Amino acid sequence: LPKAQQAMTTLHQARLGREQLHQLNAFLPASLDNSNNILISQVQMAIAAFRAGLTVSVNMKIGSFDTHTNHDVTHVIRMQRLLAGLEYLLDEADAYGLTNNLVVVVASDFGRTPRYNGGGGKDHWPITSAMVIGPNIPGNTVVGASDAGHHALAINYQDLSQDSVNGLDLKPQHLQHALRRYLGIDNHPIVQEYPIYGDALPLLGLPV
Repeated sequence: LPKAQQAMTTLHQARLGREQLHQLNAFLPASLDNSNNILISQVQMAIAAFRAGLTVSVNMKIGSFDTHTNHDVTHVIRMQRLLAGLEYLLDEADAYGLTNNLVVVVASDFGRTPRYNGGGGKDHWPITSAMVIGPNIPGNTVVGASDAGHHALAINYQDLSQDSVNGLDLKPQHLQHALRRYLGIDNHPIVQEYPIYGDALPLLGLPV
């Protein structure tokens, strides 16, 4: 019967999950970090899951960047925690020999206004940025820029230089397209079900 079949499936999945938890537990530290930086414990879980062979990717999150009030104090504290968490991730990956197989993408869905509101905060702004770290990705490289008013400056799609005459905007789909190419999954059947339209740019050290 359908209900019995569903119950059997649920039990089977629970038992599979139990074995996976045992594998994960074998690679977890004796205690998870309980500091005020939530990224640290997330990194510990992620590294353990990688080492146990349970996953190839994870999402980690740190919030409270939505600083509509008291921007300067709140934002600086959050940035410090973000960078400390990122440094910890890279150190742990290096310690366990994962560096050559690790790609890190740090991004936000939007930025903050270039001016303060009445509460000393900054509101939503459509210009944001991203940082990508990984094997063979050129370091100390910045693509794109904004003016004093925090408006995006157009870039040349061939050499990524600023081009106010013939240039176009750098958009999220360009980075997503480049990440798929970098990871070698751009032609995978599942990826093909979610096409990205637009030009392929020479991002992440890749040729067009």
